[in-house]
Amino acid sequence: MRKCARCGVDMVENLESGLKLRRPANFKVTEVDLKAAMCPKCGCTELYTEELSKIETVNKINAMDR
Repeated sequence: MRKCARCGVDMVENLESGLKLRRPANFKVTEVDLKAAMCPKCGCTELYTEELSKIETVNKINAMDR
């Protein structure tokens, strides 16, 4: 459970943001879906992804190309 950085209340997680994170075409990367978490007390929001395996794989590929 994520805690709000401002007030410490448990955040509502797994909200659909409708956003995708992409890198420029010269990177060997797939896009990742971004999810949102929102604090029910103060309204603070943060974006996160649960697709860390895609990011780790891409980082390994990019490191080998250097």
